[in-house]
Amino acid sequence: MKLIRIKDAAKILGISEVGVRSMIRRGKLPYYRPTGKLLMFDVEEIEKYVRRSRNMPLEKGATK
Repeated sequence: MKLIRIKDAAKILGISEVGVRSMIRRGKLPYYRPTGKLLMFDVEEIEKYVRRSRNMPLEKGATK
C-alpha cells in the first residue's frame, strides 16, 4: 500500500483539496490518519474510485 497526501489525491481526482475533504465528509473516499491528524490516501483506492466513476463515452451514432 502506498499512501499519499491530500494534495496528491486531489491532483489524481482532478479536484481541489476542499473537494477531497467534501468527499470524505460524504463517505465517498476512504482515508487513513496514521499520525492522528494527517489525512492520507491509498493510491490504489483513489485510482479505483476514478475508474468506477469514469463516464463512458457514447458509441458513435448513439444518442443520449
